[in-house]
Amino acid sequence: MHNIRFELTEQGEFRILDYPDAVEVVDLPPDLGKTLAHCVLHGQDLRFAQQCIQELIDTQASSSEITKRALWHSALVACFKCFGRSNARSKLDPNDIYDAGLQTDVFNHLKSLRDKHIAHDDNDWAQALSGAIVASKESGRKVEDAFCLATTGNALDNDSLNNLRLVVEAALKWVEEKIESEAEAIVNELRTWDYETILSLPQMTWNKPTVESIHITRSTPGR
Repeated sequence: MHNIRFELTEQGEFRILDYPDAVEVVDLPPDLGKTLAHCVLHGQDLRFAQQCIQELIDTQASSSEITKRALWHSALVACFKCFGRSNARSKLDPNDIYDAGLQTDVFNHLKSLRDKHIAHDDNDWAQALSGAIVASKESGRKVEDAFCLATTGNALDNDSLNNLRLVVEAALKWVEEKIESEAEAIVNELRTWDYETILSLPQMTWNKPTVESIHITRSTPGR
């Protein structure tokens, strides 16, 4: 699949710049375009995770702790977003990408780190210990103060960073290969159709997101 340059008209219609002889840009039927559409979105998230990881590697010595933590969290969330449940796109299956054994163990460890510590507070990597300071009997106060000690596990080290880099690279490689094979299969399928049938497909358009649409699960191919 080629990277295609295009313009977007005020009506949300696409004008392709790389194919001067093209007469139309049509929308694919859901059953034909679903896997391609979902994989392209996975690729977008995985490339963002890859960029966060590379930024961490390049600037770790000079970045502030808050910057490193933000990049680390962003990389984890973006990567494992592709493997989690979504109402708008199908998830990646780690069994398609990682070998059983060490690769799967590393994947599961990092996914649990994201799921049960970074994105949600579910395990003992974050703890809050509530206590009271007992006063001497002679003071007559019984208790001096109440307090809470919060502790948070830090998983960002060179080994974890390198492991996440490898997890993301493997997933992105699989996704990019899937995109190429799906795009080729779509072209081959459409070339078996009558030309008029292809032209009768609806024109591909883009609807700009709105404040209201943030609450609504989007309509997506083959959901």
